[in-house]
Amino acid sequence: MKTAGTAFFLSCLSAIIALRTNAQILVDNFGGNSINPALWTVYNTPTGNSSVTEGGGDATFINGAGLLTANGFPNASISGNFEFTGDNDDRFSIYLRSDGTTFDPYWQDLLSGIQVQFSPSSNPSGIGSLWIANASTDPYAVLAQANPTINMDTYYNFSITDSGSQISVYFNNSTAPILTVDTTLNDGDTIGIFNREQLDVGGPQHEVEIDYVSITSVPEPKALPLLGLSMFGMYLRRRKHAPAARQF
Repeated sequence: MKTAGTAFFLSCLSAIIALRTNAQILVDNFGGNSINPALWTVYNTPTGNSSVTEGGGDATFINGAGLLTANGFPNASISGNFEFTGDNDDRFSIYLRSDGTTFDPYWQDLLSGIQVQFSPSSNPSGIGSLWIANASTDPYAVLAQANPTINMDTYYNFSITDSGSQISVYFNNSTAPILTVDTTLNDGDTIGIFNREQLDVGGPQHEVEIDYVSITSVPEPKALPLLGLSMFGMYLRRRKHAPAARQF
């Protein structure tokens, strides 16, 4: 028969295990007819020529439209597939650690967090087709860059991991990260997905399609031992103040 102290200790252990596995998860294959408002908040630029729509298993971003997670995802890992289907002056960006509310008044880009940007090899962003940048500065401060081949009308997969102090980018089935940056900059826990704006209304259309996104956020690992110690302390205190066993 279990004593009350043993039962209390087991309940504490169960709480620790529950916290360790309490991951926040978002998975969207865009198989419906409209963006799911329980998962995403849609952003459209003030120019009126942007949109993000869902259909046929894809989400299509046009001229600077974006999706912002409806819930927070600290220490997040995000993966998915994308392709450039419009003008080759386009960009595809993932924002981590963003507040989700601060935008550049002219370019209509997010102005917070860390940006991971992909661009077509036929028209890269000056220094390469992939970069990680500090999006809290204007202009963005590039932290690392690479130059993988990214063709138009071709799907590529990506995976980004964020430990809270290090961000790594995997690209096109790479087993090792193509870019890694150490940074603790943090403006929030919103994830944003955007393509490039088109301020010239009527100009070439920027268009990106994505057909799958998965986001996972896990509790901060260093909090788990602290919780365990705290609960063990509670157990000892409970044991110390427990009434003495009756003598017969």
